[in-house]
Amino acid sequence: MGFLRKTLTIAVITIVTAFLSFGCATVRERERLPERPDWEYVVRVSTRDDRFRHGELRFKGEAVEPVFSAVVIDDAMFTYTLRTADEPFRGYRREAEFTLPVGHSDVDFESYDRSRGWYLAELGERRVGTPENWVWVRRENVGAYVDPTRLREFASHHRLNRIETPQVETRVQVQLQYTIRL
Repeated sequence: MGFLRKTLTIAVITIVTAFLSFGCATVRERERLPERPDWEYVVRVSTRDDRFRHGELRFKGEAVEPVFSAVVIDDAMFTYTLRTADEPFRGYRREAEFTLPVGHSDVDFESYDRSRGWYLAELGERRVGTPENWVWVRRENVGAYVDPTRLREFASHHRLNRIETPQVETRVQVQLQYTIRL
């Protein structure tokens, strides 16, 4: 019994020490979006250095991949930032000064858009009939309204890498051929 107690004590001390040495993050702020109970915004703070923060968007408990530079849910905009020497924050950050543009597109929402799960459009070009739960996302020059259950498929379709990794550009070869007539 004494040997088991010593072994258990050593195991607990080892696990606690490992967590402390690897700088686990604790949830400091958690915000459910009032109109969208499936969405949650979480800010984790490093236990090693209180300055380092990581913002995360979660849909139905699952983290949204960091492939979008901006996500708009209802009237809240979240932009993705990378940690720099001046800014110890990484991840999605809620924009305090954001006003949702007023206006809709003249184009109607089609059944094809619903079956695919997204359509390309700028923020102020939401189509009439778009389901209320769809969110707007942006990455570089691609902006779209997307069904939140299809975010991963949308990113895969457009070959969007995680923001922390460099984009791999498609290599294009061009062959020029010309003739000079005299």
